Amino acid sequence: RTALRGTLSDLRGEPESPGVKRCYPANSAPHILDSFERREVMSSHRVELPCKASGHPAPKYRWLKDNRPLEPDARFRQSVAGLLIERAQPADAGAYVCEVWNAYGTAEVGGMLLVKGQCPVRSAGGGGGWWMVVVFVVRVVMIVVVVTVVVFVVVKVFVPLKAVVSPRKVKGSVGSQVSLSCGVTGSEEYQLSWYRNGELIYPGSSVRVTGQNRENLVMGGMAKSDGGAYQCFARHGKMAAQDFVQVILEGLPPKSWRTILGRARLKLHGRFAACRSWAHAGPIDQFHPIAPNSGFRIEVLVNGSLLIKHVLEEDSGFYLCRVSNDVGA
Repeated sequence: RTALRGTLSDLRGEPESPGVKRCYPANSAPHILDSFERREVMSSHRVELPCKASGHPAPKYRWLKDNRPLEPDARFRQSVAGLLIERAQPADAGAYVCEVWNAYGTAEVGGMLLVKGQCPVRSAGGGGGWWMVVVFVVRVVMIVVVVTVVVFVVVKVFVPLKAVVSPRKVKGSVGSQVSLSCGVTGSEEYQLSWYRNGELIYPGSSVRVTGQNRENLVMGGMAKSDGGAYQCFARHGKMAAQDFVQVILEGLPPKSWRTILGRARLKLHGRFAACRSWAHAGPIDQFHPIAPNSGFRIEVLVNGSLLIKHVLEEDSGFYLCRVSNDVGA
């Protein structure tokens, strides 16, 4: 009751109304009304750190940054609601503490300020928009370069080794030349070996291995026994890859006689000496001896030649002439 002395208007210097008592607020320690724990702001933008307190007499304010009194700066000013920072810079980021006090007590509130981005460099005339564009473009380019390098490294490290032999189908005749190539991806450095039916192939008079990494295999004068599975095996560190193709060789050296079925005669001769015997093999058969007097259509002549009359489809294939003299056979 002793505090009821008048109206609050007397505190503002207003004249006292007749019959009304004046009232003064009770003395009290500061009490925080508004605070913050974390604030984020883009560089060059404005930010306000809330710090509002009640108390009587009216409390005073002091700000600390990173446990040190805040240095004077024209960009900083105390507002009714808190600390107002104009054109925030990265250096403004840190831990802020707002201290309030009066004759009856103290209080404080603290929080973190994060400033995103760079403060643009301005010229003496106050310009700087063009520089922000340049900084933005440089950042974009740097990000693209970093992402490209990371992707390249990941691909370089994690892409597996792969080998592919070409051509995929190889079908030739005895005496011909066969060429194979092995393409390897996943690494530019590797060791390569060639195998036939699981056995390592070594270069020789009729076998050549060419290319920077021995990726080409060239074989001449192929024999029927040279057919089979040809394998390319590549190694790089702990990685390995392989591929193979099947090489098929058919028949004897490709010397053939062609005729029209039922309309021609076929006369074969031995070389350097008369043929003592003849044998015949179809495209996929073994050789079978031809008797000197096989019948009316097929006849072995006195000079060793083989005469086939009225040629039929079953006569196609390979013919073997066996000869002998005093030196050998």
